[in-house]
Amino acid sequence: MKDGEQQMIGTYYRLSLADEDVGADKAESNSIQGQRGLVEGHIMARPELATEPRQEYVDDGYSGTSTSRPAFQRLIQDAQDGKVKTIIVKDFSRFARDYIEAGDYMERIFPLLGVRFISVNDGYDSGMQAGNDVRGLEVAIKNIINASYSRDLSAKIAAADHVMQKKGMYLGGYRPFGFLSDPNDCHKLILDPVASRYVRLIFELALQGNRTGTIAKILNENQIPTPAAYHVAENHVYSEQKAWDLQRSHWTSGTVYHILKNEKYKGTYVGAKFIMPVPCKHLVLRAPLEQQVRIEDSHAAIVTPEEFEQAQKVVMLQHGKHQAGNYTKHQYPLKGKVYCGYCQKLMKYRVLKKLGPSFNCRFSATAVDSPCKRISISEELLEEIVRNALTAQIKQAEHILEILRERERKALICFSALERQEEKLSAEKAELVKQRVALYEQYADGNMSKEEFIRQRAAYRVQEDERMAQIQRLRTEKNRIFQPVKKDADNLQTVVSAVEESGDVMHLSQNVVETFIDRIEVFNDERVKIHFTFEDTLNSYEEK
Repeated sequence: MKDGEQQMIGTYYRLSLADEDVGADKAESNSIQGQRGLVEGHIMARPELATEPRQEYVDDGYSGTSTSRPAFQRLIQDAQDGKVKTIIVKDFSRFARDYIEAGDYMERIFPLLGVRFISVNDGYDSGMQAGNDVRGLEVAIKNIINASYSRDLSAKIAAADHVMQKKGMYLGGYRPFGFLSDPNDCHKLILDPVASRYVRLIFELALQGNRTGTIAKILNENQIPTPAAYHVAENHVYSEQKAWDLQRSHWTSGTVYHILKNEKYKGTYVGAKFIMPVPCKHLVLRAPLEQQVRIEDSHAAIVTPEEFEQAQKVVMLQHGKHQAGNYTKHQYPLKGKVYCGYCQKLMKYRVLKKLGPSFNCRFSATAVDSPCKRISISEELLEEIVRNALTAQIKQAEHILEILRERERKALICFSALERQEEKLSAEKAELVKQRVALYEQYADGNMSKEEFIRQRAAYRVQEDERMAQIQRLRTEKNRIFQPVKKDADNLQTVVSAVEESGDVMHLSQNVVETFIDRIEVFNDERVKIHFTFEDTLNSYEEK
């Protein structure tokens, strides 16, 4: 929290259809407006709270079984930053339905942050519960009940979904590329007259024996929109998903492969593909094939079953060759660090028997009139470039550290001189205080008139204030000349110490890469830009 910034009360409200917060008997009490009225009434009835500034945090449509809620995360961040000193909710279930998470916040995190937590309907106020073990047990039991309620509800929803899936009913808002929701029944599919032609084209190209990469290249050359770009253009996605237009506007072999493997295009309904082993824990696993729901001729098909099976043979033939002959397993330290400098996508690592280990732009095979088409670099060359650059950066860091340590030594000499001056002034101030006390004793013994006592006392205080002002100036000067240099040197020492702990940087181990390399961008003509984890620290000293 910034100096002078006032702490405030954070009022948190949450509503979720998934948690059955809205119903015939709950709509009014659990509405955001209803929660707000209850909490505001509680605040106004408490004089110590009524005058405090407050900030609302509202999560409308988010389940309490997860803490991945936007307003909740802002509230916790503001509490950690010291902006929020009191959190007030309608009841514990509004805050969280996972009793472990809720208990962790109330018993460990909030006390550590010095945050007061109030649950109005539960009659709980952490500021008044210290040492009350019975009350703490009651809170724990309520949180367990809330968690149990959510688990039961999650199981009921999953069971209801499974019944609908067995009937071939599509759930959720997403529809496969090439299909639309039936306007008369949102759980059914109808053909998209435009996108279905694109899907049909992909299968026809596969039946002609084209590889998935070749198909992607043909689609890009003919400017066929990708599924993501098409959904955005046709407003089939939510506003927050507009990023798809930028992230997935280019056909890849992977996109083509997934379309060719999708049974929905032959009219087969496929549901219940994923299961949640533990309700409310948001861990999703792929269900075994025997547990999945498959219904043939469930909706209009884009290709015949025979065409679909023929396409599978083409795909598997290519996939089999690809697996058997071209690739070998290899561990490489730069994993997840190498990006195409043009499209900013993570580059693909390949160990080809003919070409050797190398990094290639994922779009190089399908790009049309793009610099990405020519982006590739061997692992050996890239590692050599990284080693040389890292060595140069470390030498530079060590050189700057030597300069900073010399500055620190000189600053320490000045600091010591100022310390001696401060000690002298402090001694003079102490002597003045001693003389002022003696002055009062003379006045108390009747050896000095009141007027003379007041005059001399004022004179001593002026001298004391002068000494104190001089001391403050010296302290400011000490901090100015010494603290910044020491801080800079300590920060850079951290970098140098990390080098010593990581071992030989000329051997690019996984530990060395994770410690010092943030990102590597590869451009044409084997040009490479390396972003080091400590480059901002180093650059700031170069500018001084």
